[in-house]
Parts: sequence; C-alpha cells; structure tokens
Amino acid sequence: MRRPRTNYAAISLCVVLQMALGALWYSPALFSDAWLGFLGKSLEDIGQPSPAIYLLPLAAAFLQCWVLAFLINRSDYRNAVTGMQWAAVLWAAVILPYAMTHNTFSGLSVGVTVLDTGKELVGLLLSGSIIGAWRPRLERMAPPEATWI
Repeated sequence: MRRPRTNYAAISLCVVLQMALGALWYSPALFSDAWLGFLGKSLEDIGQPSPAIYLLPLAAAFLQCWVLAFLINRSDYRNAVTGMQWAAVLWAAVILPYAMTHNTFSGLSVGVTVLDTGKELVGLLLSGSIIGAWRPRLERMAPPEATWI
C-alpha cells in the first residue's frame, strides 16, 4: 500500500502565500481603513509593532497548511478542486465558528469578523488549490497489523 508523503515544499509555499496575503489584505490597498474603522482605531493607535509579532501568524499559517495537507493527502482524489473543498470544510468547521464566538464575546464588530474570516477563507482556498494540485511523492506503507478487540 502506498500513501502520499507530506509535501513540505507545497506547505512552505502556502505559508509564504498566507503571509503575503495577510500583508496585502490589511494594507491600505485593500482593507486596512475598513478594518481599523471596525476596530475604532487609527494607524497612530496601533503604532509600529515589533517584527516579532509576525512569528505567531507564521507558526499558525504553517500549522493550518500542514493540517490542510494532512486532510487532502487522505482523500481519494487529490487535485486543486478537492484541495479547495477541504479548505472550505476546514474554514467552515473551525475558523468561522471560532471567530464568530471569540469576536462576539470580545465585543468586536461583525465587520472585523467578516474581514478576518474572509482573509482566512481566501488564504485557505488558495492553499488548498496548491496543495491539492502539487502531488507529493508516494512512500511505501507497511501493511496494517491485525488488531483484536
């Protein structure tokens, strides 16, 4: 029996893509003004953050893309569409419910939730299409051992 290996090159590309998407999404070119308005803040309020603040989103992007690759690799069909389907499931089952609950109890507006979860949906769909289309090498798997219940 053969199973796909984890494609760390695809995951790495998707992590870079996720970080670039976040930089663009929250830039003045797209949604920074709206996002700051929903938060009731200005650029002056936020100031210049330390570069270390990007370590957590970097780790989160890696974990998110790794879990997505794990799900896609266990699919019967591995292609861009299947990858995007798994991405949508991951978003709808984990990202959206968490953000809705967290943001509601944190007193954040619906606009913040829409912008933040929208970025996650776009990032996951792009990542799913890449991971799904970029097929990893296969590795041999030992036959399953008999288990007795």
